[in-house]
Amino acid sequence: MTNNTYFNFISRIKPAHQNDVNAMILAGDSFITGSKDTTIKRWNNNKKTSGKDSQSFKKRQYNNISLF
Repeated sequence: MTNNTYFNFISRIKPAHQNDVNAMILAGDSFITGSKDTTIKRWNNNKKTSGKDSQSFKKRQYNNISLF
C-alpha cells in the first residue's frame, strides 16, 4: 500500500516537453526530465538562484551533461 500524501505530482508545465516524459530524477535543488522529443531539461526548484525555470539540452549535447 502506497501513501501518496508526501508527493505533489505535476500535471502540466508550459512550456515543457513536446512529447511524453520518459524519465525524471532529482538532483539537489533541481530535477531532470527526459522526453521522447529528444530533449533533456533541468528544472530549477529554487527560482531565487536562477532567472530561468528550466534549461534544455538537445540530443547532441547529452554526452556533455553533468548531472551532479
